Amino acid sequence: MKAMIVFVCLATIVACAPEPTKTYATSVMVDITPEQDGYLPTKEEVLKYAQLNDKTDGKRFSLVPLTDLKSNEHFGVSIDPANLGMNYDEWSRNTDVEKYLRRVDSLLFYLDSFQFGRDHSAVFPAVLEEAREIMSFTCDERRIVIFSDLDENNTKFSLSNRAHKKLMADPDALRGHFESVYGVKDADSFKGLIIEIHHVSTYRKEPSFAIYLELYKAVFESRGATVKHQLLKIKKVSS
Repeated sequence: MKAMIVFVCLATIVACAPEPTKTYATSVMVDITPEQDGYLPTKEEVLKYAQLNDKTDGKRFSLVPLTDLKSNEHFGVSIDPANLGMNYDEWSRNTDVEKYLRRVDSLLFYLDSFQFGRDHSAVFPAVLEEAREIMSFTCDERRIVIFSDLDENNTKFSLSNRAHKKLMADPDALRGHFESVYGVKDADSFKGLIIEIHHVSTYRKEPSFAIYLELYKAVFESRGATVKHQLLKIKKVSS
């Protein structure tokens, strides 16, 4: 009888235990290297990636302008997951969430300072570095969101270089080149990482974009990531 009571008590405790919290890491990278045909996402488009799925979740959110550098400046905010133990204070948690969302709103004002136009672009190495960094965090979901045409124009790869341009016709050779010059290792793991690529289609760059997209899939998906693509459509509204 005593054993039955203990069992019932334990079952009740387990049944009443709260669902475990989750922690997310999301980086939104905006390519500002194009001259006139770049796409600057709206604050509303970026904000949805900073939202919490549940107010008890933890979140690390970064906004990164993609320049012609491998390492780019980060604008970030974060909130720790709630402690759902016996001392959980819902009022304090609501306050923490409100503070986090206010900091996100402040961060999004940096979008207004992003100015297009760089002589060169280096998207792949920047994404690779971001992927490695985000994989170092302990979290339940990791996501990189990229607003870019993926165009490369630097000393390690440029379509103005004849030898490099020939690689665009050979996917395996192109992949080998990028993995070699940027030091991508077979042991690199991006398991569980989600990479979302958003771009606005242009007649001039669409053929090269399709090749770059397959390159990203070949490099990152072979190491456990999922690469998604979404075509952005800009609607012109007459007043």
